[in-house]
Amino acid sequence: MKAKVSRKGFFSMALAGALVIALGVLPAVAYAVSGSYIYFTAGGVSCQANAVCAASSGGGAFGRVTVSSSSRIPGGEAGATAYLFKNSSLSKTSTVYSNGTSSFSAQATNNTSGSYYAAGYAMSSTSGGLIPHTVPATAEYGYRSVDPVFSEKEYAVNESGVEYGSLLSAESVGHEPDLVEAIATNGRPGYLHKADLEQPLNVSEEEAAWLAEHPTVDYITVYEVDGVTPVGVFELVYEPAE
Repeated sequence: MKAKVSRKGFFSMALAGALVIALGVLPAVAYAVSGSYIYFTAGGVSCQANAVCAASSGGGAFGRVTVSSSSRIPGGEAGATAYLFKNSSLSKTSTVYSNGTSSFSAQATNNTSGSYYAAGYAMSSTSGGLIPHTVPATAEYGYRSVDPVFSEKEYAVNESGVEYGSLLSAESVGHEPDLVEAIATNGRPGYLHKADLEQPLNVSEEEAAWLAEHPTVDYITVYEVDGVTPVGVFELVYEPAE
């Protein structure tokens, strides 16, 4: 599968709760914040999933979503997507699909210092493809108070009447913004079309099984707040299950 810029629309997804780690404040030892487990069935197998945010060895942080079971999970019939936010902006993503093992993880890493949040999704197969399940976060935010982004009641609106903001505000607002706050690979801040970002959550079992064995990067465009003027690209990383 070659790299591409997606313009297709996909079904809406519910944002998972967030985890935070304030780097530079925490001790040098590994510190992790874990979320609560969720339980679901994929390919006829009972599964569980949870999210973790912790300091990375490179001086930044990683967000990880792990799906596990006591039995082997059929290839292409489950998935995990990890989102890593630097402050309120989405900075990295990673998606992994099952390849027949009993456990697999998606991990998104940013090795620059800052305050980080992680959110995640677990996916299971249906007759129409994979569907996402929200992986909730722990209520414990470690050494940092909850960011005001979690208590926003409404999104800002651009000149075209399109809502924009952080996915971390989705729970307090009640829905996701159409333009999602993100950081491009060139370091410039901007916004992603939500429909482009949802691409990993809407694949067929056949596509998921192929991606489980083949590392792939798709590119979607980051725009200015008008949602039209490009400022860079954002990587959707698909990693093989290990």
